[in-house]
Amino acid sequence: MNKSETCDGVWDMKKHTLKMIAVILNLQLLLTGCQQEVEQQPYITVLTTDPEHIYEEVSEHFWVDAEIDGRKEGNSPKLYLASQPALSKAEIDSFLGLKGETIHEVNLDEDIDFMHVYDVICTNDSCVVANRSVNNNFVQAFFSYTYGSRVSYLYTTVQNSVNSIGGLLVEQYAQRDNSAMYAEPKEFSFASANDAEQSIREALEALGLQNDTIALVRTLYLDHKIMDEAAKSEDAVKSTSRAVQSFLRDGDFARSELYRLETKTWSEDDDAYYLEFTCAFDGIPMHTEELQTLTAYFPSTTINARYNKDGIVNLFFSNPWNAEKVLEEDLDILSAREALDAFLLTRSEVIYSYDTTVRYINLRYCAVQDGNQWLLKPVWEFIMLSHELYADGKLYEVCQNIMIDAVTGDEI
Repeated sequence: MNKSETCDGVWDMKKHTLKMIAVILNLQLLLTGCQQEVEQQPYITVLTTDPEHIYEEVSEHFWVDAEIDGRKEGNSPKLYLASQPALSKAEIDSFLGLKGETIHEVNLDEDIDFMHVYDVICTNDSCVVANRSVNNNFVQAFFSYTYGSRVSYLYTTVQNSVNSIGGLLVEQYAQRDNSAMYAEPKEFSFASANDAEQSIREALEALGLQNDTIALVRTLYLDHKIMDEAAKSEDAVKSTSRAVQSFLRDGDFARSELYRLETKTWSEDDDAYYLEFTCAFDGIPMHTEELQTLTAYFPSTTINARYNKDGIVNLFFSNPWNAEKVLEEDLDILSAREALDAFLLTRSEVIYSYDTTVRYINLRYCAVQDGNQWLLKPVWEFIMLSHELYADGKLYEVCQNIMIDAVTGDEI
């Protein structure tokens, strides 16, 4: 669970002001016996409601201030039988063929626990790691390709490990996300952003993903001048040092990478497009973040790539899904308001000591295990930011997502 310190006085003032407005607007109702209404409804005061935003006070420390990303006109949610890419050696060879590469050395090709791990070194010193499940009770499709040598670590640092929630930044991540620096569209000399996207889609298809279900979330434009500025920042230096030491446990390598970061002069050769994708069905994306309950695991979908003068230089995905066939059509799903009422009922017994706010209400697809098969079903996803008191005596902001079945209203 990610955390960041929060002392957001502006937000507290905003809530206080709105709370006072709510008290004034509802004074008459409060004086004429609204206690019975509170018992019937899990929420207290509706401040404003519109098709794209719900704003209301649930209790003293529990608020809804949520953008709604719901059903678009013409979309008809369905129930699908789902599968993940097999990541066969033939598919990996097909992908490498697009890059003009072949396998030079196999580091690992064996079953480990529930996974088959395939780790190879290719020509141009590129590397591929592909993990896939060996049974249908545990899902995992993981693929990583890095062209050339260790330069990807430097890109990750200056890009600051772009953190996003479906392309919508949440306050929790803002301090560690510098993607706004790279958001202004531009065309690099080696290719257009559209050419880069099409090339990446072709690569994903070669690896077994269905092109018509791959949805572009956003494109970032990694300009060398901005990266040069970012690479010299104190945060970037600290991030590089921590990352390489944490993941590689090699102090000498950490020092060498830190030196490379501090001394590297970024040039036009380093310009790149960074593209984020997800899987979407009927115009509805997969749910945002992974969810672990007491009885089930719901993996999230991540797809991203970096494209520069050498073409695709990084390609990563985790848990993409393909729709094998439609099991039910034209599902009768809850509205965002109905889903929120169902969600609030699940929280009716919860006592909040510190501020908690529902920030996003998203209609999404979720992969759910059904016996020995996996289904894609529509859900309403609620993303909450809450304050929690930690052992050090400080309040931290944590992010939590909860999903409600979009048909039954039951919590997933």
